[in-house]
Amino acid sequence: MKNKKILLIINSLTNGGAEKAINLLAKRLKENNKVYLVAIDASNPDYEPNVELLDLQIKYTKNKIKTFLQLIKKIKKLKEIKQKYDIDISISFLPGPGIANVFSKGRDKAIVSVRNNVEAKGIFEKILTKISCKKADKVVAVSKGIEQLCIGKMKIDKNKVVTIKNTYDSNELEKKILEPIKNNYINDILENKDVIITTGRFVKQKGYISLIKSFKYLLEQRKDTHLMILGRGKQKNKIEKLIKKQNLENNIHLIDFTKNPYPYLRKSKIFICNSLFEGMSNSIIEAMAIGLPVIATDCKYGNRELIADNSNYTKLNEKYTKEQYGILTPVCKNKNGKLESKEIEVAKAMLVLLENNELCQYYKNQSKLRAQDFKNNIELWEKISENSNHM
Repeated sequence: MKNKKILLIINSLTNGGAEKAINLLAKRLKENNKVYLVAIDASNPDYEPNVELLDLQIKYTKNKIKTFLQLIKKIKKLKEIKQKYDIDISISFLPGPGIANVFSKGRDKAIVSVRNNVEAKGIFEKILTKISCKKADKVVAVSKGIEQLCIGKMKIDKNKVVTIKNTYDSNELEKKILEPIKNNYINDILENKDVIITTGRFVKQKGYISLIKSFKYLLEQRKDTHLMILGRGKQKNKIEKLIKKQNLENNIHLIDFTKNPYPYLRKSKIFICNSLFEGMSNSIIEAMAIGLPVIATDCKYGNRELIADNSNYTKLNEKYTKEQYGILTPVCKNKNGKLESKEIEVAKAMLVLLENNELCQYYKNQSKLRAQDFKNNIELWEKISENSNHM
């Protein structure tokens, strides 16, 4: 993909995997192309775009009538941008931008990227994703599971669906990983205690309520273990109340979203992803690149592809299992109340790594090995549009 005029489209630049991924894509594509980044609403950004930013200044609303009117406005504005900048290729991440992308299509080729398991989303998001995929020139799935979802459940033409898994910026990681952690209290815990860490928005999808229940059970076996959660989101107050109710304030630490989580990851013992569903976790890939042993739920989709490569990704675990590149655990309901058997399995997975140094070291090595498979995935974005005129 060289000497093209490329338009990248995203909802916002706040913390999130899609936002981080599109920023990384912009950085790479601008080396040989003219790249513009459109945000539907660029206010309060967590990521600084390294290309020309075009802010549509359209605020999110829950009102369905206003949402429909805003969609018309988005399409109109995108059409104007595509014509003004003579765009060759438009790439959108997430359902809303995908719809606006395909309906504003002029001479440009519209590429829609499906980043998450839309089966687990609401009916409106499912409809948007299906329509945008049907009308797109190319559909990029973030994992093989998502690819099969597009082809099988959404009946998208298999000839226009391709998988490009997430990647990471190894140069940025190496540059930022040794930056100091300014919070002395947190830094002291990381330096001197066994820390299990996770990163991601405080939303139901990430399974934090269930993780806290599993961690409390773990503390009955290892009282001096700590859990750190890096992120922000609408469920934070609910999670804080649960931690307080369970008297876990001394062992569970909620840390606000940071653009540089790498020093926290480097000093931790284990990375855990307790998501109810995923597309392909950026956080797991970055944790692997740093060399952390990984525990992840066997959810649809992505985690099994990362942890147990070339296995049946439609299979779902009921017990924790040691796999090629980490440990897979069952998906929990993520509800308050009585401890579930699956939450105990998550606790057992954490415990086996904490107490078996040889196994922990093995998975550290396996993580670094697995991360190498994701270093150059952005090159695939360039390849799919080399013949964009013939899409």
